[in-house]
Amino acid sequence: MYTNNFSVEIMKIEKHSFQYNSCFYYTILNTWLNFM
Repeated sequence: MYTNNFSVEIMKIEKHSFQYNSCFYYTILNTWLNFM
């Protein structure tokens, strides 16, 4: 039970960081395209 709960928390964290990184890279890509 504990290990299962732990993996759910890990998945939440990974999902959150993935969304954050996507937003971050999207912003960088937009900025780079504006400079082109």
